[in-house]
Amino acid sequence: MTDMARWLAQAAADPNAALSEWGLGRSAQLVVGRRWDLVETGFWLSRLARTWLRENGCHVGVYLVAGAEHSTWWPVPLGTGYRLVGVFGATVHPAGWELRAPAPCKYLADRLWILPFENPGQCTTLTAAADLRAALQAAEEQLQGRAEHVLT
Repeated sequence: MTDMARWLAQAAADPNAALSEWGLGRSAQLVVGRRWDLVETGFWLSRLARTWLRENGCHVGVYLVAGAEHSTWWPVPLGTGYRLVGVFGATVHPAGWELRAPAPCKYLADRLWILPFENPGQCTTLTAAADLRAALQAAEEQLQGRAEHVLT
């Protein structure tokens, strides 16, 4: 297993079991609140947020996407997820909530971890909650501007 897999597995209730599941080509359950907080957004909103993060020089950490579910899950540093409570399009999952996830770099059950491509050595540096909050707020403004343009 890769360093990234070992790092992600630390979020499981039993990291060795998660690594075993991944080694067998199956998904593993990761638990919110062990290594990071977790914010879920819609797929299209997250695309706008990622663009804003990159254009504004913010680090984009690892995140999980699911096309059929139209969802993106953003791990943010432990204890910072509360900063996104009430933000348009964001669901902050509580500690103990479980996320079924494939091993990194493996597409499984329509889910795939996206790793930072700008600096692969920073895979375990998560997106800052404050940056994600600003990006989602900018995305909301952009969507509202598009809606107003369509309505006028």
